[in-house]
Amino acid sequence: MKLNRYYIWIMIFTIALISGCSKDKDDVSNLQGTYLGSNLELSINGVSMKNKVVGINNAGTLILQYIIPGEAVVDIPLNDNNGKLSGETSISSGTVSALGTLCKGKLTVDLTIKINSPIIGTWNLAPLKSNANGAITSSPIYIDAEPSSATVSFLGKELTLAELSNMLEGILGKYAQIIQSVTFREDGFVVATFAESTLGTTPVGLIQYCVKNGMLYLMPNISEMHVLVTNETESRSELDVLSEILNLLTEGIPFMYSIKDSELQIYTNKQIMQPYFEILKEILPFLPDDNSLIKILKTYFPDIYSLINNCTKLSIGIICNKAS
Repeated sequence: MKLNRYYIWIMIFTIALISGCSKDKDDVSNLQGTYLGSNLELSINGVSMKNKVVGINNAGTLILQYIIPGEAVVDIPLNDNNGKLSGETSISSGTVSALGTLCKGKLTVDLTIKINSPIIGTWNLAPLKSNANGAITSSPIYIDAEPSSATVSFLGKELTLAELSNMLEGILGKYAQIIQSVTFREDGFVVATFAESTLGTTPVGLIQYCVKNGMLYLMPNISEMHVLVTNETESRSELDVLSEILNLLTEGIPFMYSIKDSELQIYTNKQIMQPYFEILKEILPFLPDDNSLIKILKTYFPDIYSLINNCTKLSIGIICNKAS
Protein backbone atom coordinates (compact mmCIF):
# COMPACT_ATOMS: atom_id res chain seq x y z
CA MET A 1 0.00 0.00 0.00
CA LYS A 2 1.46 3.33 -1.05
CA LEU A 3 1.95 6.08 1.55
CA ASN A 4 -0.37 8.42 -0.33
CA ARG A 5 -3.25 6.08 0.50
CA TYR A 6 -3.03 7.55 3.98
CA TYR A 7 -4.11 10.88 2.54
CA ILE A 8 -6.79 9.25 0.38
CA TRP A 9 -8.16 7.65 3.53
CA ILE A 10 -8.28 11.08 5.22
CA MET A 11 -10.29 12.45 2.26
CA ILE A 12 -12.76 9.55 2.44
CA PHE A 13 -12.99 9.98 6.21
CA THR A 14 -13.80 13.69 5.78
CA ILE A 15 -16.49 13.02 3.16
CA ALA A 16 -18.06 10.39 5.41
CA LEU A 17 -18.20 12.86 8.29
CA ILE A 18 -19.87 15.50 6.14
CA SER A 19 -22.46 13.26 4.51
CA GLY A 20 -22.85 10.41 6.96
CA CYS A 21 -25.88 11.73 8.86
CA SER A 22 -29.25 13.02 7.78
CA LYS A 23 -29.57 16.08 10.03
CA ASP A 24 -30.84 19.31 8.56
CA LYS A 25 -28.23 21.86 7.60
CA ASP A 26 -29.26 24.15 10.46
CA ASP A 27 -28.65 21.33 12.95
CA VAL A 28 -25.10 20.53 11.83
CA SER A 29 -22.73 20.44 14.82
CA ASN A 30 -20.15 23.21 14.95
CA LEU A 31 -17.71 20.53 16.13
CA GLN A 32 -17.78 18.70 12.80
CA GLY A 33 -14.46 18.10 11.10
CA THR A 34 -11.46 15.87 10.59
CA TYR A 35 -8.63 16.52 13.04
CA LEU A 36 -5.00 15.53 12.59
CA GLY A 37 -1.48 16.90 12.75
CA SER A 38 -1.19 20.26 14.54
CA ASN A 39 -5.00 20.44 14.84
CA LEU A 40 -5.18 17.39 17.10
CA GLU A 41 -3.84 16.71 20.56
CA LEU A 42 -4.85 13.18 21.47
CA SER A 43 -3.91 11.21 24.57
CA ILE A 44 -4.98 7.94 26.15
CA ASN A 45 -4.93 7.93 29.94
CA GLY A 46 -2.51 10.84 29.76
CA VAL A 47 -0.15 9.23 27.22
CA SER A 48 0.29 11.30 24.05
CA MET A 49 -0.70 9.57 20.81
CA LYS A 50 0.79 11.18 17.73
CA ASN A 51 0.13 10.64 14.02
CA LYS A 52 -3.53 9.81 14.62
CA VAL A 53 -6.67 11.02 12.88
CA VAL A 54 -10.06 11.50 14.54
CA GLY A 55 -13.29 13.07 13.37
CA ILE A 56 -16.51 14.55 14.66
CA ASN A 57 -19.55 14.05 12.44
CA ASN A 58 -22.46 16.43 11.99
CA ALA A 59 -24.33 14.75 14.86
CA GLY A 60 -21.54 15.71 17.24
CA THR A 61 -20.22 12.15 17.58
CA LEU A 62 -16.49 11.58 18.06
CA ILE A 63 -15.25 9.00 15.55
CA LEU A 64 -12.19 6.99 16.63
CA GLN A 65 -10.80 4.86 13.83
CA TYR A 66 -7.87 2.51 14.55
CA ILE A 67 -7.23 4.19 17.90
CA ILE A 68 -8.07 1.22 20.14
CA PRO A 69 -6.62 -2.22 19.32
CA GLY A 70 -9.16 -4.60 17.80
CA GLU A 71 -11.75 -1.86 17.49
CA ALA A 72 -11.77 -0.60 13.90
CA VAL A 73 -14.25 2.19 14.72
CA VAL A 74 -15.49 3.51 18.06
CA ASP A 75 -18.22 6.18 18.19
CA ILE A 76 -18.57 8.39 21.26
CA PRO A 77 -21.58 10.76 21.33
CA LEU A 78 -20.32 14.06 22.74
CA ASN A 79 -21.90 16.55 25.11
CA ASP A 80 -20.82 20.15 24.51
CA ASN A 81 -20.96 22.21 27.72
CA ASN A 82 -19.68 25.69 26.83
CA GLY A 83 -16.79 24.28 24.85
CA LYS A 84 -16.02 21.42 27.24
CA LEU A 85 -16.59 18.10 25.49
CA SER A 86 -17.40 14.82 27.21
CA GLY A 87 -18.79 11.42 26.33
CA GLU A 88 -18.57 7.70 27.06
CA THR A 89 -19.30 4.44 25.29
CA SER A 90 -18.77 0.71 25.69
CA ILE A 91 -16.16 -1.35 23.85
CA SER A 92 -15.76 -5.12 23.67
CA SER A 93 -13.84 -5.45 26.92
CA GLY A 94 -14.68 -2.32 28.86
CA THR A 95 -15.45 1.36 28.43
CA VAL A 96 -13.85 4.39 26.82
CA SER A 97 -14.66 7.95 27.81
CA ALA A 98 -13.54 11.24 26.33
CA LEU A 99 -12.87 14.69 27.76
CA GLY A 100 -11.77 17.52 25.52
CA THR A 101 -12.04 20.97 24.07
CA LEU A 102 -12.20 22.51 20.62
CA CYS A 103 -10.52 25.90 20.37
CA LYS A 104 -9.63 27.80 17.18
CA GLY A 105 -9.87 24.63 15.11
CA LYS A 106 -7.65 22.54 17.41
CA LEU A 107 -9.22 19.51 19.06
CA THR A 108 -7.78 18.33 22.38
CA VAL A 109 -9.05 14.95 23.58
CA ASP A 110 -7.98 12.73 26.46
CA LEU A 111 -9.43 9.23 26.28
CA THR A 112 -9.81 7.11 29.39
CA ILE A 113 -9.92 3.40 28.70
CA LYS A 114 -10.94 0.87 31.34
CA ILE A 115 -10.49 -2.80 30.49
CA ASN A 116 -12.50 -5.46 32.29
CA SER A 117 -10.93 -8.86 31.64
CA PRO A 118 -9.31 -11.78 33.50
CA ILE A 119 -6.09 -10.99 31.63
CA ILE A 120 -5.54 -7.89 33.78
CA GLY A 121 -2.60 -8.34 36.15
CA THR A 122 1.07 -9.32 36.17
CA TRP A 123 2.15 -12.57 34.57
CA ASN A 124 5.61 -14.05 35.09
CA LEU A 125 7.33 -15.78 32.21
CA ALA A 126 7.32 -19.56 32.74
CA PRO A 127 10.77 -20.86 33.68
CA LEU A 128 13.23 -22.49 31.30
CA LYS A 129 14.14 -25.92 32.69
CA SER A 130 16.81 -28.45 31.69
CA ASN A 131 17.89 -31.91 32.84
CA ALA A 132 21.23 -33.05 34.24
CA ASN A 133 22.60 -33.38 30.68
CA GLY A 134 21.71 -29.78 29.85
CA ALA A 135 18.85 -30.70 27.52
CA ILE A 136 15.86 -28.36 27.63
CA THR A 137 12.89 -30.10 29.27
CA SER A 138 10.52 -27.14 29.61
CA SER A 139 10.45 -23.77 27.88
CA PRO A 140 8.24 -20.66 28.12
CA ILE A 141 8.06 -20.87 24.32
CA TYR A 142 6.26 -23.72 22.60
CA ILE A 143 6.12 -24.59 18.91
CA ASP A 144 3.83 -27.17 17.34
CA ALA A 145 4.56 -27.82 13.65
CA GLU A 146 2.98 -30.40 11.35
CA PRO A 147 3.72 -32.67 9.62
CA SER A 148 6.32 -33.38 12.32
CA SER A 149 8.23 -35.81 10.08
CA ALA A 150 8.78 -33.28 7.25
CA THR A 151 12.39 -32.11 6.89
CA VAL A 152 13.72 -28.57 6.54
CA SER A 153 17.17 -27.03 6.41
CA PHE A 154 18.23 -25.08 9.50
CA LEU A 155 21.67 -23.49 9.69
CA GLY A 156 22.96 -26.03 7.20
CA LYS A 157 21.45 -29.06 8.92
CA GLU A 158 18.55 -31.21 7.76
CA LEU A 159 16.05 -31.55 10.58
CA THR A 160 12.52 -32.80 10.93
CA LEU A 161 9.94 -30.20 11.93
CA ALA A 162 9.69 -31.92 15.32
CA GLU A 163 13.46 -31.65 15.86
CA LEU A 164 13.51 -28.04 14.67
CA SER A 165 10.58 -27.13 16.92
CA ASN A 166 12.39 -28.56 19.97
CA MET A 167 15.57 -26.73 19.04
CA LEU A 168 13.80 -23.39 18.56
CA GLU A 169 11.90 -23.79 21.82
CA GLY A 170 15.25 -23.96 23.60
CA ILE A 171 16.88 -21.11 21.64
CA LEU A 172 13.92 -18.74 21.86
CA GLY A 173 13.26 -19.75 25.46
CA LYS A 174 16.77 -18.62 26.44
CA TYR A 175 16.37 -15.26 24.75
CA ALA A 176 12.91 -14.84 26.26
CA GLN A 177 14.46 -14.99 29.74
CA ILE A 178 15.39 -11.34 29.35
CA ILE A 179 11.73 -10.63 30.17
CA GLN A 180 10.72 -11.32 33.75
CA SER A 181 7.05 -10.46 33.57
CA VAL A 182 4.33 -8.81 31.53
CA THR A 183 1.62 -6.65 33.08
CA PHE A 184 -1.73 -6.04 31.38
CA ARG A 185 -3.00 -2.84 32.95
CA GLU A 186 -6.61 -1.78 33.43
CA ASP A 187 -5.89 1.32 31.32
CA GLY A 188 -5.24 -0.73 28.17
CA PHE A 189 -1.44 -0.59 28.23
CA VAL A 190 1.05 -3.46 28.41
CA VAL A 191 4.28 -3.08 30.40
CA ALA A 192 7.13 -5.59 30.34
CA THR A 193 9.59 -5.88 33.23
CA PHE A 194 13.09 -7.09 32.38
CA ALA A 195 15.04 -9.64 34.38
CA GLU A 196 18.00 -7.28 34.69
CA SER A 197 17.07 -4.58 37.17
CA THR A 198 19.18 -2.02 35.27
CA LEU A 199 16.87 -2.36 32.26
CA GLY A 200 13.76 -1.59 34.32
CA THR A 201 10.48 -1.72 32.44
CA THR A 202 9.13 -0.65 29.08
CA PRO A 203 7.51 2.80 29.12
CA VAL A 204 3.77 3.05 29.69
CA GLY A 205 2.16 3.82 26.35
CA LEU A 206 4.58 1.83 24.18
CA ILE A 207 2.04 -0.95 23.56
CA GLN A 208 -1.74 -0.89 23.85
CA TYR A 209 -3.93 -3.96 24.15
CA CYS A 210 -7.58 -4.93 24.03
CA VAL A 211 -9.44 -8.23 24.05
CA LYS A 212 -12.33 -8.96 21.70
CA ASN A 213 -14.17 -12.15 20.77
CA GLY A 214 -11.58 -14.34 22.46
CA MET A 215 -8.66 -12.60 20.74
CA LEU A 216 -5.93 -10.42 22.19
CA TYR A 217 -4.94 -7.41 20.08
CA LEU A 218 -1.60 -5.66 20.63
CA MET A 219 -0.91 -2.28 19.04
CA PRO A 220 2.54 -0.63 19.21
CA ASN A 221 2.59 3.14 19.54
CA ILE A 222 4.53 3.88 16.35
CA SER A 223 5.37 7.43 17.41
CA GLU A 224 7.25 6.05 20.44
CA MET A 225 9.42 3.75 18.34
CA HIS A 226 12.60 4.80 16.59
CA VAL A 227 12.84 3.57 13.01
CA LEU A 228 16.41 4.04 11.75
CA VAL A 229 16.33 4.59 8.01
CA THR A 230 19.24 6.53 6.47
CA ASN A 231 18.89 8.91 3.55
CA GLU A 232 20.82 6.44 1.39
CA THR A 233 18.32 3.63 1.98
CA GLU A 234 15.10 5.67 2.07
CA SER A 235 13.91 4.60 -1.37
CA ARG A 236 10.39 4.52 -2.74
CA SER A 237 10.19 0.73 -2.36
CA GLU A 238 11.33 0.92 1.27
CA LEU A 239 8.72 3.54 2.08
CA ASP A 240 6.11 1.26 0.52
CA VAL A 241 7.27 -1.55 2.84
CA LEU A 242 6.98 0.74 5.87
CA SER A 243 3.52 1.73 4.69
CA GLU A 244 2.50 -1.94 4.48
CA ILE A 245 3.71 -2.49 8.05
CA LEU A 246 1.77 0.51 9.32
CA ASN A 247 -1.30 -0.79 7.50
CA LEU A 248 -1.00 -4.20 9.21
CA LEU A 249 -0.63 -2.51 12.59
CA THR A 250 -3.60 -0.16 12.27
CA GLU A 251 -6.02 -2.48 14.07
CA GLY A 252 -3.39 -4.17 16.20
CA ILE A 253 -1.66 -7.53 15.91
CA PRO A 254 -4.12 -10.35 16.69
CA PHE A 255 -3.23 -13.23 19.01
CA MET A 256 -5.22 -16.06 20.48
CA TYR A 257 -5.04 -16.54 24.22
CA SER A 258 -6.33 -18.79 26.96
CA ILE A 259 -6.36 -18.53 30.75
CA LYS A 260 -6.66 -21.68 32.82
CA ASP A 261 -6.25 -21.50 36.58
CA SER A 262 -3.13 -19.37 37.00
CA GLU A 263 -1.61 -19.99 33.54
CA LEU A 264 -1.82 -17.65 30.56
CA GLN A 265 -0.98 -18.84 27.06
CA ILE A 266 -0.66 -16.34 24.22
CA TYR A 267 -0.23 -17.95 20.83
CA THR A 268 -0.53 -17.48 17.11
CA ASN A 269 -0.71 -19.67 14.00
CA LYS A 270 0.49 -19.80 10.43
CA GLN A 271 -2.49 -17.94 8.99
CA ILE A 272 -2.04 -15.00 11.36
CA MET A 273 1.75 -14.88 11.12
CA GLN A 274 2.29 -15.20 7.39
CA PRO A 275 1.42 -11.59 6.34
CA TYR A 276 3.76 -10.18 9.01
CA PHE A 277 6.60 -12.50 8.02
CA GLU A 278 6.20 -11.53 4.37
CA ILE A 279 6.59 -7.87 5.31
CA LEU A 280 9.46 -8.64 7.71
CA LYS A 281 11.24 -10.46 4.89
CA GLU A 282 11.12 -7.24 2.84
CA ILE A 283 12.25 -4.84 5.56
CA LEU A 284 14.97 -6.91 7.27
CA PRO A 285 17.70 -5.96 4.74
CA PHE A 286 17.15 -2.28 5.60
CA LEU A 287 17.46 -2.67 9.38
CA PRO A 288 20.82 -1.64 10.94
CA ASP A 289 23.30 -4.37 11.88
CA ASP A 290 24.54 -2.61 15.03
CA ASN A 291 21.86 -4.19 17.20
CA SER A 292 22.37 -7.69 18.64
CA LEU A 293 18.67 -8.57 18.47
CA ILE A 294 18.50 -7.61 14.79
CA LYS A 295 21.63 -9.67 14.09
CA ILE A 296 19.99 -12.70 15.72
CA LEU A 297 16.81 -12.07 13.75
CA LYS A 298 18.70 -11.86 10.46
CA THR A 299 20.58 -15.08 11.29
CA TYR A 300 17.56 -17.21 12.10
CA PHE A 301 14.87 -15.55 10.00
CA PRO A 302 15.48 -17.40 6.69
CA ASP A 303 15.13 -20.77 8.41
CA ILE A 304 12.11 -19.72 10.47
CA TYR A 305 10.54 -18.34 7.29
CA SER A 306 11.21 -21.71 5.63
CA LEU A 307 9.65 -23.47 8.63
CA ILE A 308 6.45 -21.43 8.29
CA ASN A 309 6.18 -22.08 4.57
CA ASN A 310 6.94 -25.81 4.78
CA CYS A 311 4.46 -26.82 7.43
CA THR A 312 0.76 -27.35 6.94
CA LYS A 313 -0.03 -26.39 10.52
CA LEU A 314 1.96 -24.24 12.94
CA SER A 315 1.32 -22.80 16.38
CA ILE A 316 3.80 -20.68 18.34
CA GLY A 317 3.06 -19.50 21.84
CA ILE A 318 4.39 -18.18 25.12
CA ILE A 319 3.46 -19.43 28.60
CA CYS A 320 3.14 -17.20 31.66
CA ASN A 321 2.07 -17.80 35.23
CA LYS A 322 0.02 -15.35 37.32
CA ALA A 323 2.20 -13.45 39.77
CA SER A 324 1.21 -13.96 43.39
